[in-house]
Amino acid sequence: MQALRFSRSLSALAVASAVVWAGGARAADLLVLPDGGGPYPTIQSAVDAADTGDSVVLGTGTFVGAGNRDILVDGKQITLRSESGDPASSVIDCEGTAMEPHRGLCIRGGEFMARGISIRNGDVSGAEPGRSNGGGILIEDVERVTLEVCIVESCTAFDGGGVYVRGLDRSVVILTDCEFRQNVATGIGGGVACVFGSLEISNSLVLGNEGGDGGGVVISSADGSIDSSVFVRNRSHNYGGAVIVDTGRLSIERSTLVENRADNEYGAAVFSGALSEIGSESQLRMQSSLVAFNGDGVAIGCDGQSSAQLTCCILYGNGSDELDGCVGGVEEGTIHEDPLPCTSEDEDWSVHANSPCLPDNNGCGVQIGASGAGCPASPVLRSSWGGIKSLFRD
Repeated sequence: MQALRFSRSLSALAVASAVVWAGGARAADLLVLPDGGGPYPTIQSAVDAADTGDSVVLGTGTFVGAGNRDILVDGKQITLRSESGDPASSVIDCEGTAMEPHRGLCIRGGEFMARGISIRNGDVSGAEPGRSNGGGILIEDVERVTLEVCIVESCTAFDGGGVYVRGLDRSVVILTDCEFRQNVATGIGGGVACVFGSLEISNSLVLGNEGGDGGGVVISSADGSIDSSVFVRNRSHNYGGAVIVDTGRLSIERSTLVENRADNEYGAAVFSGALSEIGSESQLRMQSSLVAFNGDGVAIGCDGQSSAQLTCCILYGNGSDELDGCVGGVEEGTIHEDPLPCTSEDEDWSVHANSPCLPDNNGCGVQIGASGAGCPASPVLRSSWGGIKSLFRD
């Protein structure tokens, strides 16, 4: 697996074997090894034994089988983390299929943190109705959940292929320095779906996910924020190749949305609107973000009742229209120039030193997109849109 791209201190995550929660009690570490050695033979047994503030610590290796998947964290205020802090070193392999559904985690109520772990191969698409959401992680009715430096990949569900959140009005779910790769939802949110509550995503990669509506992330009847994150090569069979805000409010800042697509050619990057007849208008605000090379049709689309406000964004090389159907659609300081990416193979989408994404090269004086310069200045070569697209095909 490739190293995580965003700057983060793994050593800081591995330090402090004891965690002090709000109650002030000193926490214990409950170590679980892949071979079942030690006092806790499975992750579930350690979770069951953990008290408030404790950490369930995963040793290096791959965790499989009963007790190491379908892990229920029911109202506990605990942390699940890897011993090393590196998510590539501690992997929960769910080994799920449509015929034998399994996911990694089910988190219900309370406060919970997962840090430095990977979850892969969850599949609950064949589970009975009501249990078929959240192929990697299912989060329900929580106060606060944080996933930090985690990878969720190759998971499948009806809604929320990677992660599904069904929150309360007061629920807060935070995803930071995470990666969501190659997850699939037949319904909404190939990577992540959040219904009710609040979802905050920062410094994260959403890559190659696929959904019926919303290939990357769907925020429905909820508030959301996306900051300093990269959405690349996600696909929706309907609306919103990268992101959908459905009957909610969403802020996207300093993020990169590239090479995404929607099969119906509306909202190849972002769709703001109601997905059902009972929904109401949505509000989208984008600032200092890069939206480029996203499929055919409309890059940012609204349903005719919803609003979108763009400030200091780069829109380039998208389909027939950059912005369509948005009430009061405002584009302040919008730039229509080639962002000059270094290479499409670099998942963080760093740019040449003379890119308009960089503060010294644009009139807004801000970084546009999630990544800075990753290669020297390059001549700006004019090309046809077809020629440009050919540079970014596999």
